[in-house]
Amino acid sequence: KKISDPEIRNMFTREAVLKSDWYKERLVAFQRKEIRRLTQGIEYMQTFLDATKTKTGDWKGQQIVQDLNIEARLDSCKKRLAEVKKPSFLDSIHGTLGVDPSLYSVKGNNVKDWPA
Repeated sequence: KKISDPEIRNMFTREAVLKSDWYKERLVAFQRKEIRRLTQGIEYMQTFLDATKTKTGDWKGQQIVQDLNIEARLDSCKKRLAEVKKPSFLDSIHGTLGVDPSLYSVKGNNVKDWPA
């Protein structure tokens, strides 16, 4: 068959792509990537926030927390993480490119703890 064959061409219509298993894998990979990114950000902000509360006389750290509104940002990230973890998140990103899952499944790609 040639590339101009209707059967081949129909495999690459918008509808066919959006219904494909490989497209869903791209969306799931994006969801996993977002969960990982948000979790790391939350851990970092929480560690910074905790450090400023435990160190006596750390007025600089406390000032940074205040100036950058770290507590509100932390709350915002926690809310976003809860949204991203919901199964309905995949519906909200349907129609986007997602992420190529093969980028995260290759050994040596510097992505730790990526689900198989």
